Amino acid sequence: MQVRIPGCSAEAFRRFLKWVYTDELEVDAETVVDVLMQADCYCLPVLRAQCVKAAVQLVCMANISEMVFAAERVHEEAGALQCACREFVLENLDKLEGTPACNRLMDDKDFVMRMFEGYQASERERKRRRTM
Repeated sequence: MQVRIPGCSAEAFRRFLKWVYTDELEVDAETVVDVLMQADCYCLPVLRAQCVKAAVQLVCMANISEMVFAAERVHEEAGALQCACREFVLENLDKLEGTPACNRLMDDKDFVMRMFEGYQASERERKRRRTM
């Protein structure tokens, strides 16, 4: 008998189950988003927080659009991931331009607006801290 878990690779689900049974998280750039989504789906806030922390360290050119959309889906605990994605996009605009990841991100006009609104807010906060 086969069990299908929509939107989750078999490897990511194995890693999810390993965490459930052992409390050990082993994710990489290819599995972290799927494990994060399973943690969110099954309302496991500890795993969700661990995945967000790991994801922040794993943001790269190959997964930036997937990370952005994951951060949007689990926004209540993914502020750090949203910031990491925003910083990555802004620091790598020249490298991202014209890539499928960039095209996917730019298709989401709401994301573009939120990214720049968040950037403006973080810049205001940095300026405020400098004047203190």
